[in-house]
Amino acid sequence: MGTLIDASVLIAAERGRLDVETIFAASDRRDEPVAIAAITGSELLHGVQRLAGVRRVRAQGWVDRWLDALPVIPFDSTMLLRGLPLCAIGMAAACAGETGRETEPQVSVELQTAETPLYHSASSSDPRVATIGALSGAMFLEPDRFVFVDALSRQLVFIDAVSGEVLVVGGQGDGPGEYAFPRLLSPLDNGGVAVWDRLKMRLTLVNPDGTVAQTANYTSMATSSPDFLVGNVSVVARFADGTLAFREPLRIPRNGQRQLVGEYRDTLQYLIQSPTQPPRPVARLLDAEMNRSVRGSNRSESRVIFGHLSLSTQAGQHLALTQTDMGVVQILDRSGAHVGTVPLPSGTAVTEDDVAAERARRKASAEATARRFAELSGDPVSSVDLDERIASIPVRRLARPIDRLAGDLNGRLWLRLFRPGAEWEEWQVWDIAGEVPALQFVLTLPMGEEFLDAAGNRVLLRQRDEMDVSSLVVRQIDAIRLVASEGANGAD
Repeated sequence: MGTLIDASVLIAAERGRLDVETIFAASDRRDEPVAIAAITGSELLHGVQRLAGVRRVRAQGWVDRWLDALPVIPFDSTMLLRGLPLCAIGMAAACAGETGRETEPQVSVELQTAETPLYHSASSSDPRVATIGALSGAMFLEPDRFVFVDALSRQLVFIDAVSGEVLVVGGQGDGPGEYAFPRLLSPLDNGGVAVWDRLKMRLTLVNPDGTVAQTANYTSMATSSPDFLVGNVSVVARFADGTLAFREPLRIPRNGQRQLVGEYRDTLQYLIQSPTQPPRPVARLLDAEMNRSVRGSNRSESRVIFGHLSLSTQAGQHLALTQTDMGVVQILDRSGAHVGTVPLPSGTAVTEDDVAAERARRKASAEATARRFAELSGDPVSSVDLDERIASIPVRRLARPIDRLAGDLNGRLWLRLFRPGAEWEEWQVWDIAGEVPALQFVLTLPMGEEFLDAAGNRVLLRQRDEMDVSSLVVRQIDAIRLVASEGANGAD
């Protein structure tokens, strides 16, 4: 056995909390050697390339010292133990940092996850964790600690992945620390979490021990009754200084909706509110492409098949916004100022098989919804004109390029590539902390696993069994291959 150190160890050593020479000396021990992962080395080299002047020289010396003193464990056994992975990644980072262009780098790094997980909730002795009936979001609070929402009980479940310790707080109700529809918003500096309740329009800050640190109610900002979820303002980001970002739907008035037939898009407005200032608008985007059809007295409303939409997420101390037909993701700081853009990849051409599969999926979903409604109401199931209604929904022959944005514990921005019919997830991961955002790597997940969050070289994933029971899995990223972007001269 041995010890594989990550970026947190290097940060602690740089700040004087660990003895560097003791770590270096341990690398020569045969019984329990110390090494550094290639992905950690790539993070260090990328960080160096984003600095300038004296800071860059000092940082390069610090990184070189670590890479010279410790063996580097490669991502893949087919690659060299030293040299190729780190050199190539360093050059890619240098190209991204020095060209000053806000485009995709010519060389990126494609990663995969390790087969053996670092943590699997199904192995927990706590039944509240071993079997998760309904999962509604999860995020890292620290590299070895995360929290998830049980959608049935409305409880927050904190898990220490090393000790296996479980802490369950909250539940359904109206009191402090109780929720109707909780959504994890962002980790707090003290290891707690900010939670937004979209029905109560209430923001709750929860301490690491599960106690409530603070609550704030925002029903005064509602665009309609708080009981009417669709029309309400939502908090989409909470930054370290208490600044909030809101999303406000600016919907077509109801009297206008009655006359509306065909395709349309609502508008979303984003607002920033600092602790000492009222909310102010910072951006407007068009929402999802919709289609409304009318047959006699019946009206139906559906999203355009493979149509464009708008997405937002918090990534560290930044707010990322995109309308997927704009070509870029806008990066705003917590003041609302525009500080960068991330290019969106190209959309995928849609085949007739893709369209048929999507229409079949929508039909099955509509039938299932009708059956559930019939069970509750006692009325018979009606699917009159269902095939005709689904067949009339417009189709985009060039699909949207992405369908999800996410931020992680390190402030990186994740873009999930949209591929019609794909049974696996592929993500681009961007460093947006520097002056020019840079693509760090592309991550392909195993089939049947869904990305929830990341911390360093660890990813928090969701697995579902055939009964739709969820499990949480923490995996380490450890496989690599260099890939050339379209138009580059390199090869795999």
